Amino acid sequence: MNADQAKYLRSVIFSKDENNKTLAAFSKVILDNEHIFRPDLSPVIWDDDKAIVHCIRANNDFPTQSYAPIEIESGAYDVIHYIVGGYDLTNFEKALEKLGIDGERKEVCMKFAKSIVNQAKEERSPTPYYTTTAKPIPNPKKNLDRDDGITTITPTTSVETNPDLS
Repeated sequence: MNADQAKYLRSVIFSKDENNKTLAAFSKVILDNEHIFRPDLSPVIWDDDKAIVHCIRANNDFPTQSYAPIEIESGAYDVIHYIVGGYDLTNFEKALEKLGIDGERKEVCMKFAKSIVNQAKEERSPTPYYTTTAKPIPNPKKNLDRDDGITTITPTTSVETNPDLS
């Protein structure tokens, strides 16, 4: 996306309501290679002069965490693929208006959004492909028994628990 598109979508998705709260309950900036910036979880800095977006977050690279616990990841506006906003029903309607979606298109979007909200309240899947909500499966055992004939796999984390690593 070009700089003008990024600025426009940012102005809509991060716009404020009458109480000065951001319309989007959560947001994501998705760049090339599935790099995802979450402005609701980490500071995201937009540099319009240079057309670059930066995200400050914890370093999750295990070998370098101990001496560099913070990272800055940056990307040019032209490698932004999507800017995503998640909304409740009221703010979704406001976002549609800010995007210039009105008339019949807005009615169709609102009808679809209301069905999603109703399904979420009923704990049903909002898609026709999956008609039930998945329930978590408890795993009370540390050893895993698998259908492929491999059984009793015990996770190991160090030389002390796995002498073959020494």
